[in-house]
Amino acid sequence: MKVLLATGIKKIEEELGQYEGYYHCYNRYVVMDLVEVIKPDVVIVSPLLSGDEDLISSVIKPLRDENIRIIFCPGNPDYNDARNWMQQLIGWGIYDYVYDFVTTEKILDKIENPGKLKDLPQDIVNEASKSEAASFIDLLPEDEEENLEKAFQNPLKKLRKPKKKEKPKELPQQDSNLPVIVQEVKQVKSQPKPMINFGGLFIKNGYIKEGEFHKFKAATLEELLGADADLDAVVVPKSWNIDDIKKFRRDRRSKTVILVVLKGNKEHLSCGADYCIKKITPQIKREISLLSKKTKNLWRRVDTDALTGLYSRAFFNEWLIEQSYRKMPYSMVMLDIDHFKRVNDNYGHDSGDAVLAAFGDFLRSNIRTEKGADLVFRYGGEEFTLVLPYTTSTQAYIVVDRIREEWSKRIITLSDERTISTTFSAGVAEWQEGCDVCKEADVMLYKAKGAGRNQVKSEPARQRVLVLGKIPAAELKEHGFDTTYDPQLATSVICDKNSLDYAPQGLPLYVIGTGQLSDWTIKKQRDDAIICMSVAEIIEKLKPKTNLQVLPGVRTNEKSHTIPKNGTLYIVCPSRPAAAGEVSVKLANSISNSALVCASSESTAALTIGIPEKKLITSDWRILKADAPVKWAGVYVWPIDPYKHIASHHDTHALVDQIKDKFSIVVVDCGASLDICSRISPNEGVLLLYKEGDASDVATKHWHKVHGGQNVLAMSPNEVPTIIEADNGFVISYQGINNQRNAR
Repeated sequence: MKVLLATGIKKIEEELGQYEGYYHCYNRYVVMDLVEVIKPDVVIVSPLLSGDEDLISSVIKPLRDENIRIIFCPGNPDYNDARNWMQQLIGWGIYDYVYDFVTTEKILDKIENPGKLKDLPQDIVNEASKSEAASFIDLLPEDEEENLEKAFQNPLKKLRKPKKKEKPKELPQQDSNLPVIVQEVKQVKSQPKPMINFGGLFIKNGYIKEGEFHKFKAATLEELLGADADLDAVVVPKSWNIDDIKKFRRDRRSKTVILVVLKGNKEHLSCGADYCIKKITPQIKREISLLSKKTKNLWRRVDTDALTGLYSRAFFNEWLIEQSYRKMPYSMVMLDIDHFKRVNDNYGHDSGDAVLAAFGDFLRSNIRTEKGADLVFRYGGEEFTLVLPYTTSTQAYIVVDRIREEWSKRIITLSDERTISTTFSAGVAEWQEGCDVCKEADVMLYKAKGAGRNQVKSEPARQRVLVLGKIPAAELKEHGFDTTYDPQLATSVICDKNSLDYAPQGLPLYVIGTGQLSDWTIKKQRDDAIICMSVAEIIEKLKPKTNLQVLPGVRTNEKSHTIPKNGTLYIVCPSRPAAAGEVSVKLANSISNSALVCASSESTAALTIGIPEKKLITSDWRILKADAPVKWAGVYVWPIDPYKHIASHHDTHALVDQIKDKFSIVVVDCGASLDICSRISPNEGVLLLYKEGDASDVATKHWHKVHGGQNVLAMSPNEVPTIIEADNGFVISYQGINNQRNAR
C-alpha cells in the first residue's frame, strides 16, 4: 500500500515517513503531480497543507475524480471550521476523518478501518445534504445508499455498486503500540524506500511550445524568454511582480509570445497578461499554441519587407525604442548601393528589384544568425541598416569591409540572361549613451560616398578602458574615456598591483605603481605592463596623439626635456646613487622597446629591476663573452657586477653608439658618476638629480655650470619624472612626489 501524506503536520509526517510506502507532499500545488508519479492508494489531507490554491478544487475534487481514497484531518468537530470542512467533504464521498489531536496511531487505525457515513455526526450529515456533492452517490457501498439518499434527498440519482475491495489483514500486536498494516502477501524483510524523481514539481513557471507545457525554473521573465527558441507562451504565478509583466511587454521578443498568469486577476490583464487561468489544461494548451501561431504569422508580415525578406523600417524603429531600455552596446552600419538609379534607368525597375532582393539575401547570409546576434533591416529604397551587438566600431569596420569586397565581386544574372554587378558604400558608428548613432552612421556613409564610393568609413575608435581593482573610474570618464568590465569590448586595461592576475592578455596594460623598489615585481609578473604613478599619468598616455612632434636634438626648459627617438638619456645622482637606479628603471618600464644600461659600479638599476646578484656575475657586459644583454621584465638590460671595479666610462659610450639605433630610447644609469655624463652628443640628454644642501652640492653645481645647457635637466631626487611619447621622440617632465600621490 502506498500512502501520500499531505497534512502539513511535520511531526506526523516524520513518524509515518519511517514506514515503507509513505511519501510526503509539502504544497497543495504539487499534490496531483506527486499522485501521478507515486499512484497512492490513500491520501491523507489536512487544511494545514501549505499553498495558495483552493483545497477543494485543486486537491479534493481531482483526487475523487481519480477514485482515490482520502483521509481528512479537519480539526476538532466541536468547532465550526472543522464542521464546515466535513459538511463540504461528505458530499464528495469522504467519510474517513481523524480528529484533533492527530496522532500516528489514529491515522494507522483509520487506514485499516475505513469510516462509514452512519458513523459520522448526524447533524453534520444533514447539513451536508445542502451541499453540491450529490454527484458522488454512485461511489458509495451498497449498504449506505439508503441513508445517503435520505440525507441528500436525491431518489432519482442512478446508483451503482463499485467493486468491493478485500480488507487487508492485521497481524498480531507486537511490542510497539502501533498496529502494522500489510497487504495479503507474505511478510518480507524491509527494503529501501524506492527513490522517486520529484524534479520540477515545485516549479510554477514555465513555457508552452507546440501544445506542450514545460516547467522551467526562472527568476525573471527575461530568463523565461531565453528558455527556448520560438516559444508559444510563458507561464508565471500570480505572485510575480506587476512591473515584471510591464517590462516583459516592452521586450521586442515578447510580441509573439502569449503571457499566462496562473490565478491572475484583472490587474494582470490590464498590465499585459493575455490569459489568467486556474490550471493548465490540454484544451488551454492547444488554444494558446493556435493563437501564438496566428500571432507570429501576423507579425511576420508586419515586421519584414516583402521584397527583400529583411526586417522593415517600422521594426527598426521599434528595436531602437527597446534598445533605449536595454542599453546594449552595439555598432550600427548604414549601407547604400552605389549608383542604384543607373540600374533602374538602364535595366528597368524589375531588374532593380532583383538587385535589391539579391543584396538582401547576400547580407542575411553574411551575418551571425544565432539568437540575439546581428540584425539587418531595409531602411528604405536602396539603403540598408546593419546592427552588430557587442561589437566595437573597429570590429564592425573589418566585418563590413570584408562584406563590401565580396559583394563587389558578385555578378547577378537577370531574368533576360543579362548580368549586372554593383558596389555599396557604408558608414559605421558605435553606440554610446546620449549620442544619435543613426545620425553618426549616416554621416560616415556620406563621407564614404564623398570619398569615391565602394568603401567603408568609420568614426575614430573609442577608448574603452577595462578597470580592475581600486581605480577611480570617475576620473577616466571626466576625460572622455568609457569604462567597461567586459574584456571583449576593452581597448586597454588599467589595474592596481593587487588585480594584476586578472588582467587579460593582448591589451595595453597600465598598472598603478607605488614608486617603491617592489614595483619591479610587476614587470616580472607581466613584462608587457606599463607602470605609472597615477591615473593622470595613464590618461596622458591614453589620450590620442595629436601629431606631437619634438624638435631635433635634445632641448630643455625649466621642467621638461625632449629627446628624439633612438636617443639616449643619462641619469645621475651624485649624492644618492640608488635614486638614479630607481628613476632609470621607472622610465625604462614606461616605454616599449627600451634599453637599460648600467654604467658604473654604483649603478643599482639591475638590482632594482629584480635581476639576482648571482646573475650579475656572468652577465656583466664589461667582461668578454658575458651573458648580456639580459631581457628582464620586458626590458633589455646591460647589467654590471657592482663588486667588479672597472673604469669603463668610455666603453659605455661605445656600447650606447652600437645599440641605440635598435631601441626607441636607451636609458643609462650612471649612479653617482658625473664623468660618464661629461661626453654627450646632441641627441643625448642628462637628467641630473640633486638638491641644495647635499654633501656633493658644490661639485655638482660646478659640473652643471660647466657641462649644463640645453642637454641637461636638473631636478630633485624627491621629484618623480614622467615620460610622454611623441611621434618622433619623447617629452620628459616632472612633479613632486606629494603632487603625484594627490593625483592618485
